[in-house]
Amino acid sequence: MIIGNQILASFVMYLRTTMSAMGHYAKDSFLSVADKLFMIIGMGYLLWQAPSIEISISYFVLCQLASYLLTLILAIIFVIRHDLILSLGFRFDPIFIRALLKKSMPYALVLFLMTLYTRMDGVMIERLLPDGQTQAGIYAASYRILDAFSNVGLLFAGLLLPMFAKMIRSNVPVGDLTRISQNVLLTFSLTLTAVSFVYYDSIIFTLYHDADAEWTAVYRILFVSYLGTSIAYIYGTLLTANESIRSMNLIFTAGVLLNLVLNFLFILT
Repeated sequence: MIIGNQILASFVMYLRTTMSAMGHYAKDSFLSVADKLFMIIGMGYLLWQAPSIEISISYFVLCQLASYLLTLILAIIFVIRHDLILSLGFRFDPIFIRALLKKSMPYALVLFLMTLYTRMDGVMIERLLPDGQTQAGIYAASYRILDAFSNVGLLFAGLLLPMFAKMIRSNVPVGDLTRISQNVLLTFSLTLTAVSFVYYDSIIFTLYHDADAEWTAVYRILFVSYLGTSIAYIYGTLLTANESIRSMNLIFTAGVLLNLVLNFLFILT
């Protein structure tokens, strides 16, 4: 079922890209949150209106599957109404597929390096420390919150990519749009970081009843990185729109190597 969710999410993302590329940003924004909205409605009904049902992970995944399916149906309706897809036929063209894969490889490398950079910390903590599972769990508890708020930057990136690409192709300066989006996202991230520093105890102890002082210390340190993560979404999107993939791969490779070295130093010492 989780694999099915990933397939549906990929199709939704593909159709959202089509919508945003044609300038239908409002519909793209709605589709970006539609699956979460359906999920909240579905799980909310089970939690409050059907107390006799014993909630399990299977119900959660099924509800997620239904949410993605409804979002995909909405996306298809939007796309067909705007005549953005003229044919849904399938044709296997090995020459085209080979060219597409070759052109996509640098972008796939960017995604791989970003995933490696953001996920290697927890794995190294779990593998290198004697009580690695416990420490990785403490780290994951805070990282979960950070990961959730990173979706705000991801939404910005999804909207900015077609805008930047169109402006660059039309030789329109992107400075004003970059500055506005940076200021909006920086204001949000600074506010969120400040709130996290002041109310870190309340946040952690509300979400995790077994937490202690070590959990809150990890949370405060980890959340500082949210500032850099937020701004990286803006400039990473700009580099992607400008097709500066080589520069991005070099930056991310350096980041992965630095992260690897620092993890070894701090974890083992």
